[in-house]
Amino acid sequence: MLNSFDANVETMPITLPPINQLAFFLDFDGTLVNIVDHPDDVAIDDTLIQMLSDLKLSTDNAVALVSGRSLSNLLGKVDIPAMYAAGSHGAEWTQTLDRVATVAFDEGEFNKIKEILVTFATEQQLFYEDKGFALALHTRQHPEKEPLLDQFIAQIKFPKDFKIMKGKAIRELKLAGVHKGLAVTRFMHQAPFLGRTPVFIGDDRTDEDAFLVVNEMGGITIKVGAGSTSASHRLDDPASVRRLLVETIQSFQSESH
Repeated sequence: MLNSFDANVETMPITLPPINQLAFFLDFDGTLVNIVDHPDDVAIDDTLIQMLSDLKLSTDNAVALVSGRSLSNLLGKVDIPAMYAAGSHGAEWTQTLDRVATVAFDEGEFNKIKEILVTFATEQQLFYEDKGFALALHTRQHPEKEPLLDQFIAQIKFPKDFKIMKGKAIRELKLAGVHKGLAVTRFMHQAPFLGRTPVFIGDDRTDEDAFLVVNEMGGITIKVGAGSTSASHRLDDPASVRRLLVETIQSFQSESH
């Protein structure tokens, strides 16, 4: 059951429109799978792969993963043929099912900032991920160092083309002006997403741009877990997300027979 998140409004269950009218945009970590200490340790089970495959079939392929992970890492984890996806918060995406597109940026200047952050992370024994179009510094294993990391970041003068995004136990250097909302907009202007009602499900601050964009499109936005949000609905955890998607698929399949 999916309920409104606003405590000042009576919570009412909602029913998704018929699945063949929807386009699904799904964050990955914290939305489809539980967050773990190390991103490489995330558990991908057969039921998740089957569910995503069934969702693609039921929507005529109008499903896209939209993640902060690099595109290669994301598609390596979710090994499903002909899967649309956007990685690095939308800096790289599957323009078609056999063509990848990326944004243009000053790679030399970006690498200078990366080097500064990597040096600090190494000194403080913080785990970091170089995603090419982004650099993530994790504090989940050393939460006591998060204030120190924020203080260090605050004294860096970032070029206008780059910014730091704050997430759950993570600080991420990314390209300014590139976000998940932009990724959704790109997909919605092309088949098979064109003309459908978008549904975006995410759990973190990095998903808020997409929530705003999808709200403006008249779509459905779902926040996973606690925390303030612009999403219109909320689910408790990835298990709840999977249940919602499975129920939606099964409802469509039963009506089709």
